[in-house]
Amino acid sequence: MNEIKCPKCNQVFKADEAGFADIKKQVRDREFEDELKEKMNSFERESKSAVQLAEAAVRDELKDQLAKKDQALIELKVNGEKQLTEATSKKDIEIEKLKSQLDNSTREAQISISEALEPIKKERDELANELKMP
Repeated sequence: MNEIKCPKCNQVFKADEAGFADIKKQVRDREFEDELKEKMNSFERESKSAVQLAEAAVRDELKDQLAKKDQALIELKVNGEKQLTEATSKKDIEIEKLKSQLDNSTREAQISISEALEPIKKERDELANELKMP
């Protein structure tokens, strides 16, 4: 038989092989549980860290995609405004061209009327002169 002294209470007691094996098993089980808890805690910390890193990576990727979409939207807006400005400019030019054609047509019509009235006015004046002469 072996004598074992308790480290806490300093009591000495005798243990046979089976008792000694039980004590040894208790110590080993406790150490195993402590080691298992430490490994579980370590695994939990590592998994939280990995999740945080993955979330950060996803967040960064989404920010990049959002920035690209914002840039594309800005480009579309600028292109749309540019096209609208060009279309407005072309319409303004076309309106001015049509106004000019209308003015020219009006002038030509007035000239044609004047030219057509000139012989009639001349004839009227001649007839008026004839009437004035006795």
